[in-house]
Amino acid sequence: MKKINIIKQVLTVLLTVLIVQGCTDEAHDVPFSRQTTDSFFSEEGTESYNKAVIGGYAKLTQFYKNYTGVNGTPRNYLQAINTMRDDLITSNQPDPFEVFGSLNATNSSVSDYYRLAYQLINRMNLTLGKLTEFGDAVFVDNAELKNTYEGEARFLRAYMFFHLALNFDTPPLVKESITDLAFLPTNSTVDETLDYAIDELTAAAGLLPSNWTGGDIGRATKGSALGILGKALLHRATINGYSGSDLSAALAAFDQIDGLGYSLLPNFADNFDGENENTAESLFEIQIGQNAVNNIWIPIDDFAPVADIGGFWGFFDAFLTTRLMLPSSKLQNAFEDGDPRKDMTFRDGQIKKYIDKNVRQFPTDLNNPRVIRLADVMLMKAEAMLMSGGDKSQAITMINTIRERARNSVAPASAIPADRNIAETDENVILQWIMEERTVELAAEEAWRWYDIIRWSKAGKMDISTLDFSSDQTLTFDATKHTLLPFPAAEVSASSGNLAQNNGY
Repeated sequence: MKKINIIKQVLTVLLTVLIVQGCTDEAHDVPFSRQTTDSFFSEEGTESYNKAVIGGYAKLTQFYKNYTGVNGTPRNYLQAINTMRDDLITSNQPDPFEVFGSLNATNSSVSDYYRLAYQLINRMNLTLGKLTEFGDAVFVDNAELKNTYEGEARFLRAYMFFHLALNFDTPPLVKESITDLAFLPTNSTVDETLDYAIDELTAAAGLLPSNWTGGDIGRATKGSALGILGKALLHRATINGYSGSDLSAALAAFDQIDGLGYSLLPNFADNFDGENENTAESLFEIQIGQNAVNNIWIPIDDFAPVADIGGFWGFFDAFLTTRLMLPSSKLQNAFEDGDPRKDMTFRDGQIKKYIDKNVRQFPTDLNNPRVIRLADVMLMKAEAMLMSGGDKSQAITMINTIRERARNSVAPASAIPADRNIAETDENVILQWIMEERTVELAAEEAWRWYDIIRWSKAGKMDISTLDFSSDQTLTFDATKHTLLPFPAAEVSASSGNLAQNNGY
């Protein structure tokens, strides 16, 4: 099991620096044993920026924990925010993100998600601000390393803004470190945050290395940035009626990925093996650690020197919980009988991905969430090519390449799923094939299914208001409301009227 070593190095000094931002020695009598942000970033050399960037990666892991607050606050599975909202995953218990009607602005999971997102963004804002202020002097002999840290920070910030834009539509666009306690958040304009995330991902792709080696494997690469950039561009293109300029830009990003050495793994199931992480198919993963010294349920910032960043997949198999995320009947029926991916995705009515061949160190799951992999990129590229009037046979070939890998994931090879007809020319038929392939290939991975539903609905390719959610629970879905999350009530209240709540909440 190959784990990125440096992500475990979330040090007390970094967390202290992030808390005391904006303070100066002149303003306060700072003991010599403490550091200010200026002294940390100007006097500690290049390693201070390395630690600061790692603070961003570490914050990402908190979205994959069985997250709990203090004083008995219920445990929140933050993955449920997006996974449970789609039409492929259901639950054995009512969940606000599945039944929709009980989702409101005081939901603690939404509050945790929102707070963690802006903590990550502020960490990267601070890092980038100090890199601008002190970087030329600190990196005087190593401009390439400076560019790398800048690329990582911009990628992590853009990745978070992309998710905020998809979930809230008009989230506050905070581009600089907040140093004034009187700061009041205000909504961005529609698409402003998504546009900014795309610009930042474009910049990050030009700064990041193509690969890392040794203990640095797992950090963001050029391929990571291009993959998320292409996804963001395809999303923006789709919601604007398959805008030609964004489709062309997405194809350009995907074309660059083709030259970076990624390839499909021979066996589909290996993509979710805890002993087989950061593979040739994976463009970006959240690096889950294995230090179980501390209490997994408590945020890593509370144990900064030896942070436990183990993740949690227990909601797929009743590991330390009775609350389960389960495959809907719709998902189970989406697979053709004989498709090897069916038995590799679930069994006995439960999700199998990330569970089989998982590596656990009680009470922690250690299997990395695969954020984006080449199969996803290939299907997005096929869609962008198709909807921009490109070569239909080439788009179908990409679908067939993924289906061929599925067939060959067992021995002897299966005859199913068979190749799609390469001679098909009907755009709607081919798009339906892409939709179906994304359903079975990417089931229960990240939030991509929910975001696909949203963008296809806005493009008129799917009617979300009549969508069969295939839920085991009784749900009440209002398309004018529930496609977005509510801004946390406490944030709206604290904004003194500057932050407007989303419709219906």
